[in-house]
Amino acid sequence: MKTAFPICQVDGSQFNDVSALKVLLNGQTSGRYIISKGRGWHGGIHLNNRIAFWAQHFQPVQAMADGELVAYRMAEEYPTTQYLETTSSYSNNFCLLRHTFQNPDKEDESYTFYSLYMHLQSQKEIQDSITAAESASQITYIRLKKNWNSRGEPGSADFDKKVLLPKDSILKLIDPSRATVTKDKIRNTEYDFLKVKVVCVGQYVGNKDKVKIQNEADQKLNQEVWLAIKQYGEGTNPEEFWNNLAEPLTKQMPPWHTKNGPENNLPIVADGTVQMPELPMNIKAGEHLGYLGKYEYLKNAQGNIDQEYRVHLEVFSNDRPPEYFLKALAGGQEEHGFQVIDGSGSTGVMEPANTFFNDIRRAIDTDNDGQISENELVAFYQAATNRLEKVIAKHPSEWYFKEDDLAIKYKKLIEKGREIQENKLRSYYQSEEGYQNSPYPEMIESIYSQFINHEQQRIEQITWIQQIDQKLLDVESRVWHIWPLSISNIKDGERHWHEPILNPMSTNYSQHGHKKEYWGLFGENIRKENKSSAHRALDIFAEVGTDVYACVDAEIQHTRHSDSNGNLIVLKVSDEKLVQRIWDERLNYKVHSLRDRTEDTIGSEFDLKKGLKFAYMHLKSIETNPETGQPLKAGDKVKMGQIIAKSGVSGTGVVGTRAPHLHFEVSTKHMYGDSSTKINPGYFVNFKYKDQQNNEEVKLQSDISQKFHVGHHGDGAFAWTGFAG
Repeated sequence: MKTAFPICQVDGSQFNDVSALKVLLNGQTSGRYIISKGRGWHGGIHLNNRIAFWAQHFQPVQAMADGELVAYRMAEEYPTTQYLETTSSYSNNFCLLRHTFQNPDKEDESYTFYSLYMHLQSQKEIQDSITAAESASQITYIRLKKNWNSRGEPGSADFDKKVLLPKDSILKLIDPSRATVTKDKIRNTEYDFLKVKVVCVGQYVGNKDKVKIQNEADQKLNQEVWLAIKQYGEGTNPEEFWNNLAEPLTKQMPPWHTKNGPENNLPIVADGTVQMPELPMNIKAGEHLGYLGKYEYLKNAQGNIDQEYRVHLEVFSNDRPPEYFLKALAGGQEEHGFQVIDGSGSTGVMEPANTFFNDIRRAIDTDNDGQISENELVAFYQAATNRLEKVIAKHPSEWYFKEDDLAIKYKKLIEKGREIQENKLRSYYQSEEGYQNSPYPEMIESIYSQFINHEQQRIEQITWIQQIDQKLLDVESRVWHIWPLSISNIKDGERHWHEPILNPMSTNYSQHGHKKEYWGLFGENIRKENKSSAHRALDIFAEVGTDVYACVDAEIQHTRHSDSNGNLIVLKVSDEKLVQRIWDERLNYKVHSLRDRTEDTIGSEFDLKKGLKFAYMHLKSIETNPETGQPLKAGDKVKMGQIIAKSGVSGTGVVGTRAPHLHFEVSTKHMYGDSSTKINPGYFVNFKYKDQQNNEEVKLQSDISQKFHVGHHGDGAFAWTGFAG
């Protein structure tokens, strides 16, 4: 089973580990696992726009594990509720994925669990963002397509100080409409200036003053700067220049929204009702599920409203987790450390009568005054986070609506707020009698009665389990809850493999920029138009300077530079068990059906007994060995997922290429000009061919193909180390 984190980083890259994601979670004081800010049960965690704004605007919420979508609710627009004179809107959209974890020691035993993604963004809000991005005056976030200088505020003392923002930096436009334009002169030329906030700094890949330039750019993170846009003469479209400088970052409609029906090819039902698809939709870990949804809520009984964009993440199961699953949650450790508690009888309220919460309540009430203050709750969150993550609790689900239970739970929670408010008002009177004779008791009674009714009305609209047809989907009202991010530790069943380039896709263009999506595939006659028709590798599209990864644990066999292939690294795997594992875990690859040429599979002399070789060609630079601080060389050991190089420009002499890529070969004996010992890399690299790439990916390759990229002969040549055979 493959797993992924529920969101990515602002630039679209994945978090390295769960600790990096937890840094974000520590920035919020609500939406934690087990205990809510209202001192009641909370079965999941929240991610909101205060800590991950990008998940609201342009980076999606992701599926946390391979599974199938078995239930959902989606509305075109958000529902609303009315309280006193206030109308508030909120998302009750969700999707539910079902996952099956196979016992690694018993083929006939598995464990079923679910992941819930609640409060997803409405279809209308997503579509409005997509439409708005078509107009340059409504774009909020952009990604630089090239390095670009920023300056201080025009007219200020800092104006002349330039700081280079690297390509791929992400900026927020302070005034997307550009209704007011600030002008200033640079060397007697007048420019328009745009004010932006730097929300992500790209990696500078130039050779000159690399460290200095990167450090200066990094210091601009979360700062406001100004970009110069040249004033154009008559007949010139200023938007054309703007579009060449940056690309808009916007949303895409989640793919599962069009996977409904008996053949998974119809739109979903988006009328705000709970639906179970006729055929469960297969979902891969990391797949786009939607965006953070709008959630306005009452802060208090006086009708004050707050708003955030959020997703509630929850992982649960009908069944108590077996030991083999707990071991998997602990990353394969026998001593998993989980505390499994049956709290089926809990009311969901932290009170002395609720034994489920007693230990936690006593731990929070550090001054033993019988009350839990805001400071005590926040301090407990920070100190006990790791301990709560290890609690697996059976508890009544907050997504099951039963009026009597809700009345008990929410009246008790709201009464705590009422008690605080009344005590504050009492402090203004010299006696209890004076307070009781004031208009406040009657006013408080009326307000809190309406408050309770409002909250119950909203909860009834948000819950969903009672609307599920139990004959089609068995989700119980009392379930075992698991800290959601713990499933990222599941390693069992994963391939010993890391893609050589993140999000690998084959090239859609030839070196000279002609549309030839087959050009980068593996085959003896794949390039039959050329004198040398064979291509013994997979060309993986890679903008110059892209990180290149060791695909397996290996040793560097050799590094070198050649006029035809540029800089290259060859990794070798000699350990028989690891070689066999990599081979056994190869993909069920099917060659593409091409009209007038053939994609090949495996050479006649491919022999696993000789080990496996992985060749990376057309590289720009080589990484350093973290142990020696020196450039990687023959004999150095590398770990799967370790960055070993940056991609460069292919070996086409000084002309360059319109299709920069990583040339990737797999063989059992690395020999130049030989196909007999090689195998199609498609058996290992899970790449996207042209028909699998989304519109944004196709457009990216098209944009890159508009000019020649030169660098092969200008890059520093790799030292020749090791044996090349």
